[in-house]
Amino acid sequence: MAVGKAFIDTYKEANPNDEIVNVDLYKENIPQIDVDVFSGLGKLQSGKGFEEISSDEKVKVGRLSELCEQFISADKYVLKHLCGIFHSRRL
Repeated sequence: MAVGKAFIDTYKEANPNDEIVNVDLYKENIPQIDVDVFSGLGKLQSGKGFEEISSDEKVKVGRLSELCEQFISADKYVLKHLCGIFHSRRL
């Protein structure tokens, strides 16, 4: 973890105008992809409106959509795990 923190600290110094968003996947509310998700997505793809799917489907599909939008909107990614870090830049 010290390597990841050192990388982020160095990155911040070199790129002071970049916004850094730290997402701890172990602490985030990430719904499991289950029957509710598949059912909700299937209904939406078949033309039903978001208001027409069940409340469980809305919660799960809505949250997954939020997470996807957050990921898609980022310009750069730094993925950190116990063995080190990976740095990626979207082209």
